[in-house]
Parts: sequence; C-alpha cells; structure tokens
Amino acid sequence: MPLLCVTLRNIFTLINETLNSIGLGDTVRSHDIINIHEGAKGLGYGISKPEELEFIKTVAQQTSILLDHTYTGKSALALTNELRKHRSKFKGSRILFLHSGGIFSMFDGRLEDVLMQSAGETLVQNWMNPEDEPTIV
Repeated sequence: MPLLCVTLRNIFTLINETLNSIGLGDTVRSHDIINIHEGAKGLGYGISKPEELEFIKTVAQQTSILLDHTYTGKSALALTNELRKHRSKFKGSRILFLHSGGIFSMFDGRLEDVLMQSAGETLVQNWMNPEDEPTIV
C-alpha cells in the first residue's frame, strides 16, 4: 500500500476528488467548505503552555471528553479561540472538528497530573448515587 502524504498543497485537491467521486463536484468545492488553520501547534510537539493544559482539564471536567496535549487539545483550543474572535468566518452553525492524531500521548503520564489538579473539588463525578436502587423497566 503506498504511503499517502497529505500537505496543504494537495489537501484541497484530495477533497475535491472525493467530492467528485460522490457526485458533488459540480456544486461544492473544497475551498467553499474547508477552513484549514495552521496556527495551533503552540510551542511545538509535545510542549504545552499552561493555558492549553487548563483548557484540556476544563473540557474533561465539563464534557468527559479527553483531549491529548500534543495535538487535539491544542487544535480544539485554537478552534475555540477562532470561534470567539472570528465567528463570521464560520458559515452556518454546524462545525465538524476532525482531528485524528495524538492518541498515544494520552498514555505517556503527562496529562495525569493536569487532570488530577483541582481547587479542592473532585474531577470525577459519580453517574449515580450508590444508595439509590436501580430501576428495572
């Protein structure tokens, strides 16, 4: 199987080819639906700023979604910041955040300290009261 190397130069071409293959190439072009933001790498690979780590912790607390500190946390923070600063850039109200990297950095131990830090409150919430009897329907 050939190795596919995607660069910003050919990403729009690949997306247009996909749109053509599903019959949308005459009505939709990649530049109309894709916004690639390159400013999310922060200080560099695996190096996180305190505000990036705080964002990852907040997302975990509020949504139970874990973001890694190498890729996804940085890019999700960049998307959030971009939405706050330049809302008009986003057409409509549906946004697909697609990021496929960083799963292995979830297990290198660096996020454990961040997720366990709190100002006296537990980050883990019970989903049910252990004293309640389960209801069987």
